Amino acid sequence: MKKLINTLSFITCIVISANAQNFTEAISTEFNFNIGSLPVIQTQFDKVSKNNVEKALKTIFKAYNAKLTPIKDSDNEFLVSEFLLESNQKKSKGKFKITENNGDATLYSHFANEESEISEEKTPSEINNYKKVVKNIAKKAVELVYIELIDKQENEVKSLRKKINQAKKNQESQHKSIGKYTTSIKNSNHKIENFKQSLSSQEELILKSDDKIRSKESEIASKSIKGMQKNISGLEKTNKSLLKEINKHKEKIATKNGQIAIQNSSMKGNETEKAALKKHDKLDKAGRKKIKQIDKLILGSIGEIETLKTSVANEENAIKELETKIQTNQESISHIKKEITDHNEMALEEQLKLLKKESKSLNQEKKKIVKQIEKETNSINENTENIRLSENKIVNLEEEQKGIEENLKKAESKLKETQTQKKAFE
Repeated sequence: MKKLINTLSFITCIVISANAQNFTEAISTEFNFNIGSLPVIQTQFDKVSKNNVEKALKTIFKAYNAKLTPIKDSDNEFLVSEFLLESNQKKSKGKFKITENNGDATLYSHFANEESEISEEKTPSEINNYKKVVKNIAKKAVELVYIELIDKQENEVKSLRKKINQAKKNQESQHKSIGKYTTSIKNSNHKIENFKQSLSSQEELILKSDDKIRSKESEIASKSIKGMQKNISGLEKTNKSLLKEINKHKEKIATKNGQIAIQNSSMKGNETEKAALKKHDKLDKAGRKKIKQIDKLILGSIGEIETLKTSVANEENAIKELETKIQTNQESISHIKKEITDHNEMALEEQLKLLKKESKSLNQEKKKIVKQIEKETNSINENTENIRLSENKIVNLEEEQKGIEENLKKAESKLKETQTQKKAFE
């Protein structure tokens, strides 16, 4: 420490800016190494770590074809066993200690050559040659910091630009997704319209199928053997009743014909009496009066006979109508009997079974169409929600992009500032 006060005048500060990395060089002092106190050249760094100083030591001495070796059992102490200093052409060696406090490193450099240890006191004419070596080490350490910092800042700028590009791509992707979702919704609406038409057609087919089933069930019910036999019994009973009606009409006809015969007989007697009266050559007043009375009776008989004949004709027509009904019923009976003979209830049941199977298939198809409509409706709802989410993502991505662009401006400004500081330092 005896030369510390005398050598403070040699302190030179390199100032770049308030935030720049730099060092204070050329302080001659002493430092306690693991082997004891030795004269050193002390270099104080500002915002330079011990790792950067160590890298600088290795780089500088590599140029001298010398190897920096860590000293065993001593932290951050290094040894250069031999290097040739070009300025004095002397073989030299060095011992170095690096400390760090709050990110600021300090380098203690001890040199010796073939003749002596290097110090202000012992080698005042040669120490500047070694100070130059230390300065080169210090400059290289600061340069490495700048290189690392610029590399880091360049990477940050690249990363931010990449993030901006990615944000733009993500926005484009979301816009494309919205387009796809919109197209999908349009397609789903089109499909739903088609499915609704298919559903309407299917429902019509189901209604027709149901009608066929009901018709077949009615046919089966109407064509049951027991039912058909009951129908025959009913028709036969009706025919018996109709025969009774016919017999009643025949009885009436017989009565009417008897009455006609009576009238004819009466009219014949009147005609005979009239003819007898007309045989007299001279008719008296009473005879003429009697003939008039007989003519009146004959006319009455004729009228009564015509009335009775009309009544008989009506009765005969009624009989014909009843006989027609009996014939119709008899034909129905014959037809039903034939149906009974030809009847195959199992075949009808099989037909009904096939109709029900067809109906089931139609209803299953209807369910499928309904499910397809539900599926497309759910797809529309899902894609509508996806559009909303994509629109929200676009808004967030735009805000994110603005934030990244602001950070990019700051990062580019810092990079430019660091590049300027490095250039000024160099």
